Amino acid sequence: MLRLFLAQLAAGVWAAVVFRLGLEQRVAGVLAGSVFVLIGLYGVLAGYRWPGLMGFRRSRVVVIGLSVGHLMAFALPMLLYRIIHWNEIFSKIEFWGLAGPEFHAVSTRYFSFWMAVTLGMVLVERLQARTRAK
Repeated sequence: MLRLFLAQLAAGVWAAVVFRLGLEQRVAGVLAGSVFVLIGLYGVLAGYRWPGLMGFRRSRVVVIGLSVGHLMAFALPMLLYRIIHWNEIFSKIEFWGLAGPEFHAVSTRYFSFWMAVTLGMVLVERLQARTRAK
């Protein structure tokens, strides 16, 4: 899970950097959005391959579920809408009834929650490894 958390962190940094490079906003959005789609796919794969937490049988389901949620509810729709509505201003595009900036804010909160859960699992995993080593 540590790799997933580091990938999530890197995706956030990548998005911040891409938008500060002075690229055209639509291009920056596609570059950042593509990475967020890849992180969602990686999260599903990581959850599938991960043995899970001891004593928490559904930990794999949580990781996969949050990854699929990120991918299907936020990353793919935002990327696809940006591409489909290329000539429209982001604030004029609607996602699930929300204007672009509002949808992006919800997406950011979801991604932050997903990162927090992943970090929590990393910490529990480390604690369990220490306990087993003693």
